[in-house]
Amino acid sequence: MTTPRKILTLHPPLGDSTLDRILTSLEGALLAQGASRIWVESECYPDLTVMATMPELMLEDEGITEQAC
Repeated sequence: MTTPRKILTLHPPLGDSTLDRILTSLEGALLAQGASRIWVESECYPDLTVMATMPELMLEDEGITEQAC
């Protein structure tokens, strides 16, 4: 079973190069931990929120039981 999780919120201003490096590195780390889907939401514009669908087992191993807002 997998659960969508809020991973990181980025606050502007960030240059395009910096943003690309952060998102690329984070994507690699999340994929290495078993993320099956990674996306960016902009509901709280201008902030960007990185979301990921993570394996439930990994979340339990980390002691994560509930998503904080």
